[in-house]
Amino acid sequence: MSLVIAVFIIKSGIDITREALSKIIGARTDPSVAKNVKDEIMKMPGVTGACDLFFNDYGPDKKVASVHIEVPDTWTADQIDETSRRIEHAVWKKEHVILSAVGIYAKNTKDPESRKIEEKIRSILGHYLHILQMHGFYADYPQIRFDLIIDFNVKNRQEEYSEILEECRKAYPDHDVQITLDADVSD
Repeated sequence: MSLVIAVFIIKSGIDITREALSKIIGARTDPSVAKNVKDEIMKMPGVTGACDLFFNDYGPDKKVASVHIEVPDTWTADQIDETSRRIEHAVWKKEHVILSAVGIYAKNTKDPESRKIEEKIRSILGHYLHILQMHGFYADYPQIRFDLIIDFNVKNRQEEYSEILEECRKAYPDHDVQITLDADVSD
């Protein structure tokens, strides 16, 4: 009987330690919460994207997150401020998640040439099977910049990233192409 009790105590201790370490190191957020937060953000008028969602979990009802939203490049600071505050309120009301920061990606809307560049870049990316997402795209001569998420299951993400960067630079040699290799941490 003593052996059974000892095993039970040891197992309970291991479980408690594992749970505590998971919180300290950073456990992955429930994917349904991440999806609900993004869905709530996408309901906002004018918002065309929600990405780079990062969570910090400090226990029950103590989740803090940050996110980037994509809005038209014609928006003024007061439009961005109003939308950010509405997003913060809506996400808290729906999921009890505090949004500590709402970053901004501007979406090209004034320049038809930038849309053509984006379409060509997306076409290039279409040849790669492990691309999960491109976001934060902005083209403003001489710069082209965007974030790219490559699946972690790819044997060599850095190699694929370098290949994509080189291909994009060949397609636009007179531009400064900047690609940020991003991590898919919320889905």
